[in-house]
Amino acid sequence: MPSPLEVRDWHELDVVSSDGGSVGKLIDVYVNNETGEPEFLLVASGFLHNRLHIAPADGATRSDDTVTLTVTKDAVDHAPHIAADGELTPEEEGRLHEHYGLTDYTPHSGGLLIVRRWVLIDRG
Repeated sequence: MPSPLEVRDWHELDVVSSDGGSVGKLIDVYVNNETGEPEFLLVASGFLHNRLHIAPADGATRSDDTVTLTVTKDAVDHAPHIAADGELTPEEEGRLHEHYGLTDYTPHSGGLLIVRRWVLIDRG
């Protein structure tokens, strides 16, 4: 999994799938509220970057100006639609973990959000 420091430098990079398909541009990262570790990447695609996709951060790597995911473009395109409103509910997190086959998901016992949106800052 990429470190929180690594993903800070990934803002606006091109994102490709494990099968080489173009997914879009990285615009945000959802992090675990307890650990600060990246959980999901928010990727914008389309002519005006108006379509948003959430993909797992686990295993994502950077090479030059490209971030490569460990999932296929088809998996990203068919992921559950989640509103990118700053937070994910436990139900949304569960649906994403199930869709991507991530087996390490355990809902927070207090019903609190585990993942929140982390706004990246353009350092350019």
